[in-house]
Amino acid sequence: MTEPTEGRTELIQEVLALLAAEDAERVVPRLLELAELVGGPWGGPEQEVLKALRVVDPPFRPALLHRLAQHYFELEQGADGRRYIMHMLANLRDRTTDDDPPRDLRPALIALLSEQEAHHDVTQLLRLTALERADGHELPGDFVAMLRRTRLTTWNGKDRLSPVIAALTHPVVNPGEAWSDQALADLAERDESWSRLVAHATTATAARPSAPWEKTGRALVEAVGAEPVRDA
Repeated sequence: MTEPTEGRTELIQEVLALLAAEDAERVVPRLLELAELVGGPWGGPEQEVLKALRVVDPPFRPALLHRLAQHYFELEQGADGRRYIMHMLANLRDRTTDDDPPRDLRPALIALLSEQEAHHDVTQLLRLTALERADGHELPGDFVAMLRRTRLTTWNGKDRLSPVIAALTHPVVNPGEAWSDQALADLAERDESWSRLVAHATTATAARPSAPWEKTGRALVEAVGAEPVRDA
């Protein structure tokens, strides 16, 4: 996408001024306007905006993150603006890798991350998970599903994610598809023994299960009842 250099320069200067003034309400629409104007990698003078995002300090940083997250959910799924916002959040995270997200910001971050197919900042995922669990909060099913998908696709951090995911037993299958949503709805109406049986079934990784796997499976079927399992 092309645009007069002068117009882009003026917009960049306006965005930088709004960031310096810590005006989250006004800067987010202008950031998205700049992203639309650039239409691709920020390789020109707009890099100054990315640099400014990386040095945003508290208390403005949480306010800016909140406004970006709010605007993200105001946009339709698949809109270019959502992709632009994730790019901006990635640059804000460059500065905050070692910082814990404020408690009131975590739900917004988790909701944003849950909409991704996978997220390869494993350190951020692990820290968010640890903080939420330490506070006694149950992780949303969509977030757990994203963690599981990330483990399958990431080349870096699989070993760190594996023990955490092993401890996240709910939901027993990933939500988001018609069959899995129906399965979860059915399980919600049954006792926990059914969830344990389905969870065990999802651990089958070979066409010919091992003897220990089959032994555990038979015990779980007995707990539910062979006839109800056949009728399910």
